[in-house]
Amino acid sequence: MHKVLFSFLIVSVFASTAQTTVFRKIAQRHDIFAASAWKGVDSFRWDYNADAFMTQLSALKQDGSGNWNNLYRYTYTLNSDNRVTVQIRENWTGGNWVNSTRYTNDYDASGNLLLVQYDVWNGGVWNATGKIEYTGYNAKNKVGTETVFSWNAGAWDYLSKDVYQYYPSPKDYQTQTIEKYNWNSNNLLWDSLERLYLTYNNDSVSSKTRSVPFGGSWFLNSKEVITFSTTPFRRTEYLTQTWDTAANPNAWLNDKRILYTYNTFDSLDKTVSDKYTSGAWYSQTRSQYMYNGSQQKTEFYTESYNGSWVNNFRQTFLYTGSNLTEEKQYSGQGTTWFESKRLNYTFDMNNLMTFRQVDTFNGAVFVPNNRDFYYYNAYTVNINDIIATIQRVLIYPNPANETMMLELTSGKPLQLSIRVIDLSGKCRLMITQPVFAGHNTIPIPLSSLTVGNYLLQLVDVENGHQEVRHISVNN
Repeated sequence: MHKVLFSFLIVSVFASTAQTTVFRKIAQRHDIFAASAWKGVDSFRWDYNADAFMTQLSALKQDGSGNWNNLYRYTYTLNSDNRVTVQIRENWTGGNWVNSTRYTNDYDASGNLLLVQYDVWNGGVWNATGKIEYTGYNAKNKVGTETVFSWNAGAWDYLSKDVYQYYPSPKDYQTQTIEKYNWNSNNLLWDSLERLYLTYNNDSVSSKTRSVPFGGSWFLNSKEVITFSTTPFRRTEYLTQTWDTAANPNAWLNDKRILYTYNTFDSLDKTVSDKYTSGAWYSQTRSQYMYNGSQQKTEFYTESYNGSWVNNFRQTFLYTGSNLTEEKQYSGQGTTWFESKRLNYTFDMNNLMTFRQVDTFNGAVFVPNNRDFYYYNAYTVNINDIIATIQRVLIYPNPANETMMLELTSGKPLQLSIRVIDLSGKCRLMITQPVFAGHNTIPIPLSSLTVGNYLLQLVDVENGHQEVRHISVNN
């Protein structure tokens, strides 16, 4: 069982010293437009406790008669610190809720996660299937070792292990090395897989060097280098290199790079992606960003280079106040743009999205395709401070074929876990990605996924804050 199976929804934890009002999504309905009429497809409901922490997520499906039927649900048991201790998934079968899977989480007195155990329901009992153990936390509550086990013939077998080392205090919250191992069940020892060495600039990752094992030692393999400007502090280049053992002496060989430029308001203006071949850089793609007087992005487009620049993908954006109310998508061919999709959004007085409709262009006019309704509830809670680390999230194109772009603005550097979860609850893809303060664009590869609807879960690894979005794959 692979490590990505151990994906569970983490509820954010905040200190409780002051009162404030927070909003939580309590329901979402998805319809499609077919045979000249709107038809309900699926819907989700969320329940919360008095502190606004999620206690249940339910999914429903509409049948051919227009009735909403239970599909599955997740129920969360929380401890006194509102951390999830048990997550149970049940499927609606034969008019009853039937257990399916269970995650059990154990914590230490500091709230550090010690154990996640994964069980599968087998008729009348829970069968142990896998677990992850977390040990060796340092003074900054950063984990030392993460070990994955599978249950086999009545005993726990090792599967894989990640070992973390951190910089000396006061920078002991920064990861210095990550070493990954797989268990060799034939020789009963750990086989080295890779070693990552990280450096930082102002708490943002500035390099990540990968080494691979050979003959009991680590040998250089590849490297990512991120360059920043000083004033203001922002990313200007992302470079990948490979270790060239054919050179004499051995040397780093350039592979790919992305160059970032900004406008006078410090908003991202352009990115250019190049490939290094035969001693020179050659352009591959470029992206241009445009803004209105409030520095809201009004247009974004990408072009590919194949002897000349040709159009690839384009989006335009309209706003009402601070809210995005219309988005249009275009596909490119040569120097021409063709309309393909339109998305309209509606917000309430609290700037919460209440409606989204997707229309597709049939060559002459836009015709309805699908729509979503969103419902919220307000909670008065005791909370010290809520900081929206991830301030704005944009996903495009959606649906997508090979690659989906995740664009977000973050208030600080963080480690982001990006998880694509299918409607059965299994994690199909997991990426851990450093996010920089300011604007970030992250490609999400979808080629390994089958056609269908998924949940895209974004988790701040440090504090567990999460956002969940719905995405579709058209492969």
